[in-house]
Amino acid sequence: MGLSENLDGAALRHKVEDILRRWPAGIGSSPRTFYHHLAAQGQVRDALAFDCMRTAFLTRCIAGLGWCNENEAWLVLLLNAQRAQDCFDSWEDYATAYVRARSTHAWLAEAQYWNHRAWLYRSYGWARETTRAIWICAAACNERMVIAVLNAIDCEPRQWMAAALTSTNSKVFGQPDWLVEFLEGADVAGQPLMEDLAEYHRHSPQEVDALMAHSGLSFADAVCPNLPRPSVLPECNDYAGQKYWLAVCLAIFPTAFYVLDEYIPFCMPRWRGSHEEIREFLESSVCDHLSAAEREHLELLIWWDDHRDLRIKEVDSPAEQERIIAKAEEISLRAHIQESRHNALKWLRVCYSDLDDNDALWRTLQRSIVEKVKFNNYFFDDTIKFALRDFPDTWWMYNFLCQNAQQTEFAVPKIRRGYFQYAGLLGFEKDEAQGLAWLDSVADIQYNHNWRAAIKNFNWFGLPEHFVPLAELGAQRNIPAALNLLGLEHNNKENNGLLPYDPAIALGYFQRAAEILHRQLALRESTPYKLIDNGGYTDYENDLQNIHFSIGVCNQRLSKQEPDTEKRSAYEKELLDNLWLAHQFGHKEAWGLFLLNIFEVKDITLAHKHLELVQQEANKGTLHAMVTLSRLHGNKHDRTLFNMKLSARWAHFAFTLYPDNEIVMDCLDHLHFDSFWKRFRFAWYTVRIPNSELPGQVNSMV
Repeated sequence: MGLSENLDGAALRHKVEDILRRWPAGIGSSPRTFYHHLAAQGQVRDALAFDCMRTAFLTRCIAGLGWCNENEAWLVLLLNAQRAQDCFDSWEDYATAYVRARSTHAWLAEAQYWNHRAWLYRSYGWARETTRAIWICAAACNERMVIAVLNAIDCEPRQWMAAALTSTNSKVFGQPDWLVEFLEGADVAGQPLMEDLAEYHRHSPQEVDALMAHSGLSFADAVCPNLPRPSVLPECNDYAGQKYWLAVCLAIFPTAFYVLDEYIPFCMPRWRGSHEEIREFLESSVCDHLSAAEREHLELLIWWDDHRDLRIKEVDSPAEQERIIAKAEEISLRAHIQESRHNALKWLRVCYSDLDDNDALWRTLQRSIVEKVKFNNYFFDDTIKFALRDFPDTWWMYNFLCQNAQQTEFAVPKIRRGYFQYAGLLGFEKDEAQGLAWLDSVADIQYNHNWRAAIKNFNWFGLPEHFVPLAELGAQRNIPAALNLLGLEHNNKENNGLLPYDPAIALGYFQRAAEILHRQLALRESTPYKLIDNGGYTDYENDLQNIHFSIGVCNQRLSKQEPDTEKRSAYEKELLDNLWLAHQFGHKEAWGLFLLNIFEVKDITLAHKHLELVQQEANKGTLHAMVTLSRLHGNKHDRTLFNMKLSARWAHFAFTLYPDNEIVMDCLDHLHFDSFWKRFRFAWYTVRIPNSELPGQVNSMV
């Protein structure tokens, strides 16, 4: 009914009276999407029958509960009955239309459900990787969809959209093994469904059970039911694939354009088709009904398939580059259908960006705005950069930000819109509540990389004063990128940061970011069999390597200024632990610095804990480990390891294997080389060491 739960008696009756007065528009929360769908299928009478039944039922409920005047309820019932009587010839006609609406809707809803689940298994075509189990689950969902489609078309032979779905899916997921047999007249009731999935389940039950849970697939009812045979279906001639279901669709809706627009992309070479086959199809009688604009658009899909992944610098000939750009410009200006113009503008944006032709790029961006092309995050910020230069004090920027934040699925426009409204910038009236609402709509870790770009690009815009405020808003929402950027500013020792240098504050930000990312990583790893996540932010390891490295740097700086021995030792332990973690997550410099910092720590017992690892690496010929061993054995305060002969030995190995490396002299000069006596001692200890003892060598006799 759409009524609030906290209405008192008088308010409730007043609200219900208002609903009844507007009953022709639908009682309560009318299922308008359902009605619109039926109307689009030409089932207006079915929708009307359903609404008449719904109105009668809800009005009787209202009257029975005493929420309205009885006479008002009877008046609505009378008018509703008169409406049904005027539109339907008999009770049977009325009931048939009502049942048809209900059953058609149910089967269509099921078909759409299984279609959606099948595509989700491969991220709607954007999957960077899939598994065989995922493909088998998608095919099983498609099998369920085909059953629902057959029932939907049988209930209402005008269901061309159901046939269109099946045409596309048959190309992507294949068709059930039993379908051709059924269409040729065989009885397939009782045949097992999802046989491939059942076979895979026998070999990998845990994987299949986890993947099936994403869609609701079940082996409990994996038997083909009694299926209807819609009269509209033509003979299949031992084929029930993409072209067959296209023929079904066109038999129902002979002048359809949308279905051809959906069909042709799946005939491209990437789907084992060819451009020549598409051209032959467009010349066939099947496409005779197309208008000139529709035919042009379908032909331009071939151009788009050729150019969507083409980068202009891959074309060697300048003349050929000019020809390709001229063709794209012509399409963007003269193509009749908007999607064709959008495709050309998208390609031109990338083209001019690659060529660093800022004037042409700016013109293309402005034309894209007029055409209402959705901007990705990169070109959205490009547009702001140009607009700040050319339209800094106009309504142009405000209109652009509003348009893109509302029409795009990308996160950066929403972050910018939210911040500018929060701060009252670029034409926005200051409204903190509404601005925060926009920011909250993308306050999720999946948008972490978007927040990073939105914050950092303020420097690129020449607006560095807004870097920190937006980062703080992101930090309040536990966005790791925002926390990391604030930490980097506080850890900037060169006095040119946007925040005061304070490694203790920086450490707090880094630790919060690391904690959030580790929690997400643990959550991801706790799901052994999951759908491949191909969207949003998933680079946890890449960010953790840099954050742990920064935590190590903070602890190093804090240890150097800490007079208390116990606290300094704790900082040193954190330094080594975080450099180790940074290395584990893939940081290229962390391993060497981890080894070198082992001799830097003042806590000798901490250095001893890592001695075995250092020795293993030194024996492999690792420079940083050899230098560290030389320093450890050359430390007079370490009564356990002090041995100047061993120190010289490892210094000799490091100097011999890496004669030009600055690390050797930087770390060992004061120990072995900065005076005559030290050089003499070094030579005395090392003169008789043969090259055969150099670490890291392979003994050819073994």
